[in-house]
Amino acid sequence: MRVNIEGIEHPLALSVDRPFVLEIENCTLFARVAESLCSGLGEEAKEPYTVWDDAGKELRAGTAFLAVPSPLAIPWDDRALVGALCARFEDIAFEEDSCREGFEKSFAELKDLVDLVSFKMNGDYGFALEWDVPKLLKAFRFGVDVDDAGPLIDKLISLVSLASDVQLDRPLLFVNLKAYLTESELDSLYDQAFFSRICLLLIERGHQAHIVGGERKLLIDQDFVEESW
Repeated sequence: MRVNIEGIEHPLALSVDRPFVLEIENCTLFARVAESLCSGLGEEAKEPYTVWDDAGKELRAGTAFLAVPSPLAIPWDDRALVGALCARFEDIAFEEDSCREGFEKSFAELKDLVDLVSFKMNGDYGFALEWDVPKLLKAFRFGVDVDDAGPLIDKLISLVSLASDVQLDRPLLFVNLKAYLTESELDSLYDQAFFSRICLLLIERGHQAHIVGGERKLLIDQDFVEESW
């Protein structure tokens, strides 16, 4: 994937093999670029940009990334994740006849129990819709079991694992992620993303001289001079 940002000479060449880090020293430009990429507005953003796949086809900016503007507010309820998780769960659950039959038996027992209670009421009642695994999972808020008291790195690794499970086909976009993690934690996150084949894009305020975990970098300094590694 390639991201072209108007006014920035070098494209952001994204790959599942290496995290891409865009470092911007100028505060104003950093804020404008981060806000623009998280907005999904593409050429209508404050800093217009376009996104292209490896075959040279332009992608919709609105669905190009899964943005995480702050790791303190991970979007577990993002529609791209929740819908795909339920659909993926159904695919796996129904791969085996015994599992599918178990779901059908359990729902039949639930329906019988509801009918038994309904007979004690004056009106006629029953389910209006046939049972549906994704709808059932959403109704009971099926999702990642997050330990709110646990380390932030564990939550971020869970996010990468979730993206892998639902076969997310877009990069995870983080803003100032490095401010929240130690170097070893960041390296662990990079490893998880590499083995899960999930693409990472980090937008960082300022410059870190050394490279972590094989990341690819583009630095835009205070004078707007660009340097890539």
